[in-house]
Amino acid sequence: MENRTANKWAIFLLFLISSIVACNSDSGTVNVIQKAQKQNPNYVCDVLSNKIHSVGYKMRLGKKADHIVNQTLDIYGANAYNLIWQKASGSPMDMTSKFIKDIKQFNSNTAQLDTLYNQIYVQNKFKDEQLLLNKIDLDLQLTAAALSHFASNSNSAFNHKWDYQKKTVQNVGLSLSESIRTNKLDLNKDFSSPAPFLAYDKMKEKLSLCQQYEKEGGIANIGSVQAGKSNSSSTALAQKLSIFGDYNKSVKKGSQVAFDDELKSALKAFQERHEIGSSGTLNEKTLKKLNLPLSQLKEKIQLNMERMKWLPEEMGDKFIFVNVPEYTVRVIENNNEVMKMVAVVGDPATKTPMFSEDMTHLIFSPIWHVPTSIGRDEILKWMEYNPGLMYVGDIWIYFKGKRIEDPYTVDWEEAKKHWKDYSFKQKPTNQNSLGDVKFMFPNKYSVYLHDTPAKEYFGHKYRALSHGCVRVGEPAKLAQYLLDDKGWSISKVKSSMGRGSEQRVNLSSKVPVYTYYLTVRTDPDGKMYLYDDVYRYDDKQLKAMSL
Repeated sequence: MENRTANKWAIFLLFLISSIVACNSDSGTVNVIQKAQKQNPNYVCDVLSNKIHSVGYKMRLGKKADHIVNQTLDIYGANAYNLIWQKASGSPMDMTSKFIKDIKQFNSNTAQLDTLYNQIYVQNKFKDEQLLLNKIDLDLQLTAAALSHFASNSNSAFNHKWDYQKKTVQNVGLSLSESIRTNKLDLNKDFSSPAPFLAYDKMKEKLSLCQQYEKEGGIANIGSVQAGKSNSSSTALAQKLSIFGDYNKSVKKGSQVAFDDELKSALKAFQERHEIGSSGTLNEKTLKKLNLPLSQLKEKIQLNMERMKWLPEEMGDKFIFVNVPEYTVRVIENNNEVMKMVAVVGDPATKTPMFSEDMTHLIFSPIWHVPTSIGRDEILKWMEYNPGLMYVGDIWIYFKGKRIEDPYTVDWEEAKKHWKDYSFKQKPTNQNSLGDVKFMFPNKYSVYLHDTPAKEYFGHKYRALSHGCVRVGEPAKLAQYLLDDKGWSISKVKSSMGRGSEQRVNLSSKVPVYTYYLTVRTDPDGKMYLYDDVYRYDDKQLKAMSL
């Protein structure tokens, strides 16, 4: 017990004088440290452990401090509390100086690392115990910088409000330790793995190309071009289309690219993919997308890469993915897209929420239980002027749960004051707003996928038109796919869709549904797509990312 107490006092004394040693070469101080080290053979271990637990170390870390402290303990604990970036006596690891140089690309606040490294290894400012203490401090600073970088690189950089289960901050400590030990540390590595169908690695390539063009002076604004001739516009067009993956030639700094047949074909491919025709001419809609400033395009890529990290790493062997800005529903099975169809999503005033739940069943020929807000704001409003709309729209009206047979017996002006007492249902006819089938994944938002009688809207380019639910363009095809393992043919599906009375059919197994919001995405072939920010989420989230 006495020896343990003596060791604690020795350690305490070490920390009182360690800050002095870092900037004071007084020989008397060094002698005190030498004596303390002789009393405690585990000197390096204790100094590392106590520094990691210190308030000063946590203050350096800022966000996620406690988690990074735990990872730091994991790293040094697995290494018997020895230095991992350097040798206690000798030179640093080969990759240490490279790491200090590379981390500047991601974090401008690295001057202290540079200064301390140069003092130790270039200026040879410290000796003996003073040298060891500064090496310990440098080692911990390097570890903190790496862990902080990978914490933000592999996990959510800010608190978003979308309804997905928050990921725990991933423990990358042991993986990082192995990367340092083997001199294979890659600062672009993500220890999280977004679902493969999102082609996250391809997005990283696009980001890298943007950064390259930015370093080379940026990309000029695209104006007019002439067939067979090169100018700043044709070269800028080639650069932008190379980012989007339609032009496959490298556009090197200082080079000029002519608007030849190859570049024109790339432009047509870009236009066709973005549903803006395929004229091969630089019309207004094309220029609007292509002339997005490089800095903004880079930010949008970074933001959508960040959004991908919010999704579960295991999304399921089979799931449905709704990308709202794209107005598209996809079915993904074993990480491959097996079905894709157009969709109509929520209007900006009645947004489709971002969330995930499991689909459990389908309802053919559904009755539409009209949401309270629609009943209050739309149906009651018009019933005052024309109660006969109940018959025209195939609507059933209920007062405190009891059906009203004759709408003309109701004082609708008075009814508006007591709207909570009224509810509405729409019969399963060809006018039913849900169409002939709805796909149910019970959730607190009362949102689902469904058919619609208003097929004409699927031909519109702007399809944010619903009250929040997602209307699917090929409901029979989707229903047959989901019920295929139960032996349902497409003819059986269509027959059930037209039966005129509700029929519930349970799925053999649950299918996760994800409603999501990607304004930039890349497919596995390296083609990048840019979608309009219909809900204006990008600017708000980019601002949150920069805080």
